[in-house]
Amino acid sequence: MVASILPIWFFAVYLGLGAWRHGRLDLREDLTFAVQAQLNSLDQEIAGEETALRLLAAAPSLQRGDFAAFQRQAAALAALLPEHTVTLLAANGRPLLDSRGSAFAPGAAAPPYFTPSAVAADLSPLYHDPADGTPSVALTLPVRREGRLLYVLALSCPSRLFLPYIHEPGSPASWIGAIIDQSGTVLARVRQPDLYVGHPAAAQVLRALRGPARQGVAEFVNLEGETILAAYRRSARSGWSMVVAVRQVTLESDLRHWLIMTALGGLSLLLFTALAVLLLWRAFAATERARRRQEILLRHASDGVHILDAVGTVLDASDSFAQMLGYQRHEVIGMTVGQWDAGFTPQELAAVVAEHLTDQDGRSFETRHRRKDGSVLDVEVTSHALELDGQPILFCASRDISERKTAERAMREANAELEQFAYIASHDLREPLRSISTYITLIERNYAQAFDAEGQTFLGIVRDGARRMNRMVLDLLEFTQVGRSGTQCAPLPLQEALDAALANLDQTLRETGAAFLQDRPLPVVMGNRTELTSLLQNLIGNALKYRDAARTPQVRLTLRDEPEGWHLAVADNGIGIEPEYFEQIFVIFQRLHNRELYPGTGIGLAICRRIVNRHGGRIWVESTPGQGSIFHFTLPKGDLPADGDHAG
Repeated sequence: MVASILPIWFFAVYLGLGAWRHGRLDLREDLTFAVQAQLNSLDQEIAGEETALRLLAAAPSLQRGDFAAFQRQAAALAALLPEHTVTLLAANGRPLLDSRGSAFAPGAAAPPYFTPSAVAADLSPLYHDPADGTPSVALTLPVRREGRLLYVLALSCPSRLFLPYIHEPGSPASWIGAIIDQSGTVLARVRQPDLYVGHPAAAQVLRALRGPARQGVAEFVNLEGETILAAYRRSARSGWSMVVAVRQVTLESDLRHWLIMTALGGLSLLLFTALAVLLLWRAFAATERARRRQEILLRHASDGVHILDAVGTVLDASDSFAQMLGYQRHEVIGMTVGQWDAGFTPQELAAVVAEHLTDQDGRSFETRHRRKDGSVLDVEVTSHALELDGQPILFCASRDISERKTAERAMREANAELEQFAYIASHDLREPLRSISTYITLIERNYAQAFDAEGQTFLGIVRDGARRMNRMVLDLLEFTQVGRSGTQCAPLPLQEALDAALANLDQTLRETGAAFLQDRPLPVVMGNRTELTSLLQNLIGNALKYRDAARTPQVRLTLRDEPEGWHLAVADNGIGIEPEYFEQIFVIFQRLHNRELYPGTGIGLAICRRIVNRHGGRIWVESTPGQGSIFHFTLPKGDLPADGDHAG
């Protein structure tokens, strides 16, 4: 009897071990699927915060130095992100203001996350808040003008706010997870965060995350000394890593359970009964696996999650994605991308899907989705290429950015309204100035003899003030009219604009005896003739105005052909500029010198910057006091973008 049962028992054990191995392979896929979904959601959250910071950095209040208005805008942004703080730092890291209205002493120290060499938006490693010791992170954005760092914007928050991305309702109780920052420090952790957050991650995990693969599934020993089976992935966008794992003791418990159950089944049942049990288990495992995947999709309800096959057909989708498009979930499954995407042609969509299927690092792009009712919304889509059951798929998430686009359009319209207001206000200011000038002339003509010497002095001060005010209003009109002439940019021989500028300056050139030198003929550029003539006239005129009385003025115009465009420079041998004023001289009405020695309103270089920005270039200065200055500016070779006005 025993001899007849033993083969059946051994065969049952063999089947049980095979079933456990298949279950372990399924678990590896589920862990990989989960870590990808959670990291994708985290990346989109960070991208949204970066966009909000960039919008705040472009605020006119910051550009003109109106800190009170900027603080209100920072507070409005922070109100949308609970427990977040927006801080404005000087170029040396000194805090200037924050969204909480904090007052900083002039000697306040730079915060721990400040990096003076930052050139782009960056996530700080984990640090402890100096105020209360809370583990925190910060997203920083340098604010530059003409290549010079002016400010650093920071959006900081406690690291515990990232815990929901790895500890969500519906996750299997045996799963554990952590977020690790770019320095290898534990930023958030499901189990015992108070003990391990802020400490280096386990050595084996760090070696895997710093390897060339950046993603995978492997066995590690965690910080608690337990062996775990973990899926890990490092974000190419943020540098952070996500780890989702199951403890080995849980897997061994499952194995023991299966061995006992299979052995008992083999002793009590015949071979066909054992096979039937195996088939039932496989069916249950497949059903449970599908249920876990569905839970992962539903847990990310804030984004429109959908899975596409190689030809762009929806294999599965979250309820939030169906609601975004105005459909029921069962209606979305089976649809193709072309049925809702309004940003690409069908041919372009086919190429986009094929291209994204080859990119496992993930891509983000903006497009438009068409709802069931025909309306269209702006979205940001993030896609990641994965492999499911041996077939390539695209894991995608759509985020509605309509409000962000509306805010960007509102900001552009507000800037346009400000320009219109400045134009109208400066134009209307000339009317009372004409009256003042007229009556001053009448007083001088009819009542001058009634004034004593002091009265004559006062009258002269009033007359000069009216003239200066009139000059300032005229210059302000010229400043606001840059880009308002209605003349479109067209191919223009830049030499013609230079010749016109030199003709306008002919009298000054002859009076000063200045020498103007040009090393080569100027090229054809896309530009506005009037504005480029004004640009060259202002730069050459400034070189003549701020000349050194001890030597004959000399102005040289040079040209270099560079990959990014034409690089021009106007060099002089004048009085020069101190380095601390390199940025200030481009601000409207900012003067560095006595008005009697060097007349003018201080608006010429502001006009130059505005013209260069409008033409898609940038302008900056190099100077040595007492030796002269070189004003550099660039002009693109190709057509200008359609919006016309650009950041410098």
